[in-house]
Amino acid sequence: MEEELCQLENIFGTVSQSLKILGSAIAPLLEDLQYSMAVDHLDIWLQVHFEQRNPYFELFATKLDANQVDRFHLVFHREEDEISVQKRDIEIHTLSLHGLRRLAAHYLTFTGPLA
Repeated sequence: MEEELCQLENIFGTVSQSLKILGSAIAPLLEDLQYSMAVDHLDIWLQVHFEQRNPYFELFATKLDANQVDRFHLVFHREEDEISVQKRDIEIHTLSLHGLRRLAAHYLTFTGPLA
């Protein structure tokens, strides 16, 4: 059974502030905890939430080799339609047969803008 030692929220601002906090506060704290608790193995997850758009999204999407990706799940909307793209699947949700034909042709042949 895994226990969560701590959860830190809303501590990141700009990229440079985030790196400074990570290097000068969080990493030393985790090192001290690891040493004082005599823990040999750590399992650390870091999640950064952006109030607006993730500025790294396009960078990751364009720079990764598909063989490096274990899971990928992108869901986006066009009007009342929903398109879900995963590593091995494309799922289209629409409310009409015309919408199904149009979206399937569009997303399976990459004609026009994707979003």
